[in-house]
Amino acid sequence: MDFPKRRWHSWARTRLRVLPLSYSGPSFFEKGIIFLHITSTIEPILHELALLAWIGELELAEKLLEEEKNRIYFWDFWGIKDFEDFLFRVIICEKDIGSGYDHPELGFVGYNVLREEDAFKLSTVPLSELLKMDEPRFTSVDGLITADFDKKELERIEKIVPEKYQKELRLPLILFKKLKEFETYKLFGTKLENILLQKLLKITAVPFEKYLDVGQKTEVTRISMLGRRKFKTIYKILPESSTIWLRTANQRPEEKQQS
Repeated sequence: MDFPKRRWHSWARTRLRVLPLSYSGPSFFEKGIIFLHITSTIEPILHELALLAWIGELELAEKLLEEEKNRIYFWDFWGIKDFEDFLFRVIICEKDIGSGYDHPELGFVGYNVLREEDAFKLSTVPLSELLKMDEPRFTSVDGLITADFDKKELERIEKIVPEKYQKELRLPLILFKKLKEFETYKLFGTKLENILLQKLLKITAVPFEKYLDVGQKTEVTRISMLGRRKFKTIYKILPESSTIWLRTANQRPEEKQQS
């Protein structure tokens, strides 16, 4: 007999980057990815912000970040401009030794912050690689991004992006919905991703080469145009939530009650 459902609670929490204890791939250092310097003053704040995000208190976490930015210079040193930067660049590292913090879902953890360009590379894959796949798919090692691409959408993107830029342009397009602004989105990436998004939204007709010389990254609205133009798989809107089961008894969901 299964345990009654009342012993379990479904919990939707904001997804952040998590580097699992079992991670055994090439080190980030070998990939040129560097964790930024974390002090003993900063890490407890990262933990508090991560927990607030975990329980869905994003506005409270954003307020705390703004207060701490005025007190501790490291936020500016890291180039964290706003709460969306924090959500995109913080990474939770599962640990088994050393100092750390207790996380209600992940156990014993520590925290690091990525450079924006490194966070972007971890979250995306070059267009040229996706075009070679029969079933184009990408999953980031930290679990933040999972994307199943529609092959026909990628072929349409291929016609828009000049061939010489297809190794540099990376997908999915990463859009963060800003908390305090109605239907305003912040795009992470380079000018290449920015001009592609603007072309998909029909905001600009400027050629790629000219835009890369003079164009500026901007926040965007009207992204419903992507759906109307039948582009659904080449972008991700963050922050995303995912569902876990919180235990209210001593047994796991898959365990059975002894008869």
